Amino acid sequence: MLKAIFFDIDGTLISLRAHVMPESARAAISRVRAAGVRTFICTSRSSQFLKNVMSMEMDGIVTLAGSHCQTMDLVDIHCQPMDPRDVAEAFAYSRKIGKPVVGMASDTLYVHMPDHPLVDYLFEVGGLSRKDITGNIVEMPDVAPGGVLSEETLNYVESLGIMQVTGFFEPGEEEDRVLSLMPHSHSERWIDTFIDIAGNDGGKGFGLRTMAAHFGILPEECIAVGDGKNDILMLKEAGVAVAMGNAAPELKAVADFVTADVDEDGIFLALKRYFPDLF
Repeated sequence: MLKAIFFDIDGTLISLRAHVMPESARAAISRVRAAGVRTFICTSRSSQFLKNVMSMEMDGIVTLAGSHCQTMDLVDIHCQPMDPRDVAEAFAYSRKIGKPVVGMASDTLYVHMPDHPLVDYLFEVGGLSRKDITGNIVEMPDVAPGGVLSEETLNYVESLGIMQVTGFFEPGEEEDRVLSLMPHSHSERWIDTFIDIAGNDGGKGFGLRTMAAHFGILPEECIAVGDGKNDILMLKEAGVAVAMGNAAPELKAVADFVTADVDEDGIFLALKRYFPDLF
């Protein structure tokens, strides 16, 4: 029996073209939830980036690629900060190559080069602007003055509780270099412009498993719905894996069912397939 559904946001619930949730998706989710099926968001976004989805009634949110699990009123269920040296190395490398980087904690964004246009792009790709971001945006100080990471600096970075680093590193040399400096972390890229980096003990699959367990639900009793390569672990963890019609080929390859595009009632059609008695 299927008891829960985990939805990615960008390209799944929300169109990357129109930046809104199709009404058919909203209605279909409300219908299955009214029938007792638990529904969750599972995203690489921070909870600070959820203004355009928080009006949708859900049972919980998994953010920062599985590192942060919360109830809808933002009470923590699980919180897993990254290794502080990995975080510091990412900021130091970004400063060295002159590119912005964003460290995401529970209610604060720590940013190198906060006024850079790429930081605004990070908001805009999710259909948001800087004024839509909740919590604080703080400029990150130089964590390695003179190229040295001190114990004092590492303690400071650890105190921030950063759970994900989003960096504007080019695929190839830049990405390989920064990851070589972060042995306790892994990267997920769902868009060419930036990568999301989280601890090795995280990931959307871990987030699904953790959130489901909190509600007494087994992973095999869950549906996972996504569109990006960063959704692969989430789909593999679930009993039923659904890829959007607009999904990456790598995700479609691990899906049990490929539905229509997000803009073509993909969510509605997927839920109708697995809960036919409700439609």
